[in-house]
Amino acid sequence: MPSDRDEQGAPQSVFDAVGFARALRQKGELQAAAGVLDAAMSQPDVRVPSTAEFSAEVAYIHLERSQLCEMAGQLLVADEHALRALDHFQRAGDRAGVALASLALGDLEWQAGTPASAVEWWNRAKAGADNVGNTAIATRALCALVVAELNGGRPEHAEDLLDAAEERAAADMADAFESTDSNTATVAAHQSMASRGALALVRCLEAVRANNWSEARLLMSAVVQAARELQSVPMYVASLRMDAMVARRVGDPRSAVEALSMAHQAASDAGELRMAALLNTELVLALADNEAWKEAFEVH
Repeated sequence: MPSDRDEQGAPQSVFDAVGFARALRQKGELQAAAGVLDAAMSQPDVRVPSTAEFSAEVAYIHLERSQLCEMAGQLLVADEHALRALDHFQRAGDRAGVALASLALGDLEWQAGTPASAVEWWNRAKAGADNVGNTAIATRALCALVVAELNGGRPEHAEDLLDAAEERAAADMADAFESTDSNTATVAAHQSMASRGALALVRCLEAVRANNWSEARLLMSAVVQAARELQSVPMYVASLRMDAMVARRVGDPRSAVEALSMAHQAASDAGELRMAALLNTELVLALADNEAWKEAFEVH
């Protein structure tokens, strides 16, 4: 698979575009990542891929672009890219890819306020992942279904799904330790960390709904740690914001200030000015909670 780059490090090959865009995204350089993907999609041979392998790669380009649009709040455009990804995965016969695209479409339906459609896509993602033995995708689908059950007022069913998801995550971790191939082990460990972060977040949501704020804080610490180890700036910032929210609810404004300060620094370093501005406002409120009036007035 080609991976040539120019002198500035930009990808010259469509096959290299997704990896390069993901590296930019993990650093929080979302606009640059979008530019890389748009340049790849503008190439004539991308519109009608000549091979199954190429079709699958084009699908990943659309899926990555969908996630960037979702992060920017462009849900309709994100949905279009996710559907194109699904189509290309189906053409390529990539069943794990079909499950991954189905998972993304479920997430978008949930954000659009259509939970019934979201659950359909997530069930499709889980079934597809189970068929090909992809425990990472199945775990993520189960976590999404847990959230749906919690919001639907069915905590007992949610608990059963969550137990199943935790079993999948444990299996992923076992695979990571048992693999003799270093690359396979790294990928498995990365997927397991992502799954465990998602599980901790869901457990945190359960604790919040039960007003168990102390437990929620402990669980959020696990989510923040997972985001840090995954080197995902967007996930890291989002988890710190939620950690601050929980800290304020338990009457710990100092910890809220610390979390928001770290989030603001990460967003600023990544060039995410809109998020940095939002975090500025939240930081002022947290400082006010802590009666740190001088520091609140100095925030800029």
